[in-house]
Amino acid sequence: MTQFAPRESGLDMRMRREALRVASQHHQIDQFHEVFESALARGDAGSAEQSFARFADALEAHFKLEEEVYFPALHGRDAAAAPELGELVREHDALRGALDEIHSALRDRDLPACDAAISAWLPRLVLHERLMAKEAC
Repeated sequence: MTQFAPRESGLDMRMRREALRVASQHHQIDQFHEVFESALARGDAGSAEQSFARFADALEAHFKLEEEVYFPALHGRDAAAAPELGELVREHDALRGALDEIHSALRDRDLPACDAAISAWLPRLVLHERLMAKEAC
C-alpha cells in the first residue's frame, strides 16, 4: 500500500516561502554589513555612511517582513507564541534605536565611536536572530 504525505496547509506553504525570503534577506544584509565594515576599517567615512544606509535600509525591510508577514504567520500557526513574538518586535525597536546612534556617529564622522557602537550592537542582532530561529521551529 502506498503511503501519501499529508497535504501541506496554506499556512505551512506560506511559512516555508517566507522562511526562504527571510534567509535570502539575511544573506543580503550580511553582504551590506561586510561592505560597511570594510569602509570603516579603511577610515573612509563617506563610503561607510553610504554603505551603512544600504545596510540599515535592508535591515529595516527585513524587520518589516518579519513584523508584517512572518510573525503573523507564526502566530497563526501557534497563538500561544504571541508573547514571544511581541518580544521580538520590541527587540526590533531597540535594535532600530541603536542603529540611530550608529548613524549619528557616522554623520559626525566619529569613526571610532561608530566602530565601538556597531561592535556592541552586532551581538544583540545575532542573539535576536538566534531567538527568531528558535521561535520559527
